[in-house]
Amino acid sequence: MTSNEKDLATDAVEGVRLWIEATLDAESCILSPPDDLVREIGISIASRRSPVLPGALATARWIFANGSQIHKEIIRQLAQDGLNYLVEELRYDRKHDAPDEVPLQRLFCAQLAEAMAKDGTQHSVVAKWLEIAKEDPLPEVRNAVAEQQEVKADGNP
Repeated sequence: MTSNEKDLATDAVEGVRLWIEATLDAESCILSPPDDLVREIGISIASRRSPVLPGALATARWIFANGSQIHKEIIRQLAQDGLNYLVEELRYDRKHDAPDEVPLQRLFCAQLAEAMAKDGTQHSVVAKWLEIAKEDPLPEVRNAVAEQQEVKADGNP
C-alpha cells in the first residue's frame, strides 16, 4: 500500500478488502488481517497518499458499509482526518497536479462520508462532505449522494 506504483498500491488495498470480506463469511476459517494492515487503509487516507488514495477511499467506504465494528473503529479517526484535509485539497478552484483525478476523488470522499453517516458517525467533516456533494457541479458526484438521500426519504434501505 505504500508503493509509489499506483497499480501495485491499488491492488494491495483491494487485496486487504478481499481478505476482510473473506473473513466475514460465517463458515470461513480465514483469520482477519492484522489490525496494523487495516490501519494502513486509514493512514493512506489521512496522509492522502496519491497512488493509493482512490482505492483507500473506496475500501474504507466498503468497510463502513459492510465491515466489522472492529475494522470501522480502526480506521474511523484516520478517515475523518483525511476527509478533513481533502475538503480543502480537492476544491475545484485550486491548482492540482492531476486535475482529471479530482472529480473521482471527490466522488469517493462523498461516498465514504455517506457510508460513515449511515453507520452512525456524527462528525462535522462527514456532514461537510455530504453538503459538498449536494452542491458539486458534476452530476455524477451530486447524484451519488442524492440517490442515497432519496432512499432514506422513502424509508427503504
